[in-house]
Amino acid sequence: MAHKSFIITITSIIIFAILSACGKFCESNQHLASGRVVGHTSCKAQKTMDLTETEISDTLSCIRYAFDKSSGILSVIHENAGFNCCPGYLHCQTKLNGDTLIIEEYEKEAACRCLCLYDMEIEIRGMKAKKYLVKIVEPYLHDQPGLVFRIDLAFEPTGRHCVVRKQYPWRI
Repeated sequence: MAHKSFIITITSIIIFAILSACGKFCESNQHLASGRVVGHTSCKAQKTMDLTETEISDTLSCIRYAFDKSSGILSVIHENAGFNCCPGYLHCQTKLNGDTLIIEEYEKEAACRCLCLYDMEIEIRGMKAKKYLVKIVEPYLHDQPGLVFRIDLAFEPTGRHCVVRKQYPWRI
């Protein structure tokens, strides 16, 4: 009977140690960041000529960002994000994994047989003034270059990163 009690005690200690270690690891290295879509344009008219100062070519997909250190809010605008022409609504999921910020973009539905470009604004709370690797996960990217880049919010709290895209719905 003492042998069985000893095995149960050792097993309990091992399980407790594993759960404690995982809890600390998971807490510090991976969690959902508080991110949400706060606005977006309607489907943008496809044009490559006669752009105003604030518009970008439809051959570019860009991320503009601004960080407010006092509130810990990172504002992100994805310019020329590709979604269905009838997306229902646009939303995102954000995740911090160590120093990697992943922003995964979604649409509620793909109700039409066409794609459009949108400018989408995302607000991410709980950010710190430090370096991050940013990865944008897009639904219609396929084999085009992804939006993956490094930012240093302590040194450069605002910035822009763009990639050239030449497949539908970009560059029509």
